[in-house]
Amino acid sequence: MHDEYFNTLLDDTSGYVLFFGLIGKGLLWICKKVFPKKYYIGIFRGITLIFSCMFLFLAAGIWFVDWNMLF
Repeated sequence: MHDEYFNTLLDDTSGYVLFFGLIGKGLLWICKKVFPKKYYIGIFRGITLIFSCMFLFLAAGIWFVDWNMLF
């Protein structure tokens, strides 16, 4: 039972990792084309940080709302 759960968990998340990896590569390619060579890495990191924080707060908010509905 234990091994089956973790194998399923890894199988389910591998698609998300690939999907977000492709988004990251696409965003980096766009930053290289749009911004000067001197600044595109910093701009890419800033955009990635902003979206990571937005996703984190959204996920935490959904978890908090669902947690309150349970009790």
